[in-house]
This record gives sequence, C-alpha cells and structure tokens, in this order.
Amino acid sequence: MVRFLVCLVAAIAQHEIMLNMFVSIENKEFVVQQFSL
Repeated sequence: MVRFLVCLVAAIAQHEIMLNMFVSIENKEFVVQQFSL
C-alpha cells in the first residue's frame, strides 16, 4: 500500500513537471510570435 502511494505521488510529480515544460514551451512560442509581429 505504501509503495503504491509512493508510485502514485511520483507519477503525479512527473506529470506536473512534463506539463510545466509543455506550458513553458508554448509560452516561448507565443513570445516568439509576438516579436515576429
């Protein structure tokens, strides 16, 4: 049970990191588009 919870927390943390990276990439593209205008 404890191992399951640890795996669950690790998976959520990894997902959050991937989501944050994806959002930052989208923000960079948005900034580039603003400058190209």
